[in-house]
Amino acid sequence: MTRMLPLCLLLLSSALAATALPKLTFDAGLLGVQATVRSLPATPRRDEPDFFPPAHLTVRLGPDNGALHELNVYPVAGLLAQYPERPGEVRPQLDRLKTLLQTRRVPPLASELPFLPLVPAGQVLHAAVAYLNFPGGHGVRYLTAYSQEVAPVTRQQVFYTFQGLSDDGRAYVSFQYDLNLKELPQDVTSAADRALLQTLMSPDTQRVQTAWNSYLTRTVKRLDALTQDPRLTRLDRFVRSVQLR
Repeated sequence: MTRMLPLCLLLLSSALAATALPKLTFDAGLLGVQATVRSLPATPRRDEPDFFPPAHLTVRLGPDNGALHELNVYPVAGLLAQYPERPGEVRPQLDRLKTLLQTRRVPPLASELPFLPLVPAGQVLHAAVAYLNFPGGHGVRYLTAYSQEVAPVTRQQVFYTFQGLSDDGRAYVSFQYDLNLKELPQDVTSAADRALLQTLMSPDTQRVQTAWNSYLTRTVKRLDALTQDPRLTRLDRFVRSVQLR
């Protein structure tokens, strides 16, 4: 006689399978660093603007010296279970990424590109956008910066990121890497940005908006010129080495 599992056990088994962490491989040698891989449990949510990830894989690339050199793989089912609200915070990032990967267009400057982990700040810009495939998945890479204020970005703020999905839609891949680009000023008080800072403090909102838009256009153009720069394509090669099983 065939025994039937109770429905609750079947549902639990399906949920566990959906949130199971994949096997992850990559070639850290392409970056000339050693990697530390950890499997982390879910972080319970609190009523705070921080990101509270589900159980996931995290990879530290190089020494733990404060630099942003990190790869994270989140189960999509775990993300949605952790953030079930609609529209909520996570679901729009997933929807935005899926749309981008279907159209493979360069979004206008005024739009935000998908990004996880969630950041309690605004995405200032995106530049040097390119679409990359890796074995078993695909995604978008770009340069970006986040800030809670309207001010010129510095070389410490702008970083490389890759946001991708596995082909089966079960895993979200997020990779961040600091670049310290010499094309950008060391700090906001640099000579090149002093006039802009003065304008941004003006009570004339129209003047402020015009100056800010002009600044963003110039900065994005400067960063777009780095699309095929070796500093970025080296990171692209690392992304292409990522495999999920």
